[in-house]
Amino acid sequence: MIEELPYGCTFPEDDWHILAGYWHPVAYSDEINDSPYAAKLLDTKLVLYRNNHRSLVAANNQCPHRGASLSRGWLENGMLVCAYHGLKYNSKGECTRIPAAGPDAKIPAKLCLKTYQVAERYGIVWVCLKDKATQTIPEFDIWEDSNIQKAKLSSEWNTSPTRYAENFNDVAHAAWIHAETFAPRSYPEIGRYQVEQTEYGLYYGAPTTFLASNTFEAKRKQEIETGLSEYFFSMPFTSHLKVTTSAGVEHIFDTVQPISANKIRFFMLKTRNYDFDQPVDDWIAFQLAVNEEDRETVENQFPPNMPLDLSKEFHIAADAFSVAYRRKLKALGFQG
Repeated sequence: MIEELPYGCTFPEDDWHILAGYWHPVAYSDEINDSPYAAKLLDTKLVLYRNNHRSLVAANNQCPHRGASLSRGWLENGMLVCAYHGLKYNSKGECTRIPAAGPDAKIPAKLCLKTYQVAERYGIVWVCLKDKATQTIPEFDIWEDSNIQKAKLSSEWNTSPTRYAENFNDVAHAAWIHAETFAPRSYPEIGRYQVEQTEYGLYYGAPTTFLASNTFEAKRKQEIETGLSEYFFSMPFTSHLKVTTSAGVEHIFDTVQPISANKIRFFMLKTRNYDFDQPVDDWIAFQLAVNEEDRETVENQFPPNMPLDLSKEFHIAADAFSVAYRRKLKALGFQG
C-alpha cells in the first residue's frame, strides 16, 4: 500500500517518497524536554516527546479523533494526552484511554497514532518517515572527541533544501558573498577540481584562499593564506566541511530539515582544534555573520527550487559540485 502524502504537500509525489526514506534532523536533543514538541518534516506534522524511560517518541501530530494538535497537550506517566478530549496515547501510538467513554470502554484498535523511526546522534534528533531507511544517519564522529572546541547553531530559511545544500558546497561564491567576513575579493579564482562519488554521496577537495584566522580583525589587516577545503556530502542535504589552515583544523557539519519544499531549518555543528583560549561566543557570532551573508542571496534565487535539468542554468568549471549534485539527484529518481 502506497502511503498517502501529507495534506497540502509541496513536494512532487515521487520526490516526497524518496525523501521520506532518509533520516532528517528535526530538533536538537535539548529541545525535547518535559513537554510535547512540535516539528514539521516534508510537510508532515510531528509531535516528539520522551516517555518514562526518557526514550524518544515521534508520531503524527494530529489526534485521529478530531484532528487536534497533540503538541498542545501534555505528558502524563510517560503518555501523550490530547488537550481537546483527553485521549491518551502510549509510546506505540496506541490509545489507552477515552475519558468520555468511561473506564471500561473498549478502545478500537484503529484509534492509534502513526509513529516514526526516531534516533539521537551528535545531540540532534533524527526522524525517518519510512519503516526502512535508505541509508544510515550521516557520520560526524569528531563531535564525540573531547579534545576539541565545539559550537552549535540553527536557523530557519525561506528556501528549498536543494538550493541551500548547493550553496553550502559552492566554493566559488566566497570572494563575492563573504568578502566582509573571511574571503578576499582579490582572490576569486578557483582551480579545477574533481568530484568523486562515494557510498554516501559526493566528495571534493579544493585549495581556497582565506583571510588568516577568519576574524574581522584579519579582514581589516588583509592577512591572506591558502588552505584546503574538503567537502564530504551525504545525500540528500547533509554537508561536512573540513577546513585545514595554518591555525589548525575546523569541521562544520551542516544538516537540513526540509520543513517543506520552500522552507528549511539547518542544524550546524562546528569543531576546531585551535584557539582554545578564544571565546566560543565570538566564534558563533562570526559564523552567524557568514550565514546571514548567504541567506540574503539564497532566499532570493529564482526559481526557488534548484532545476535538475542542466540546460536550465549555465555552468562554469567551478560548478563541478553543483553539476554532480544535480546528476546524483536525477539518478536517484528525483523530479525536482
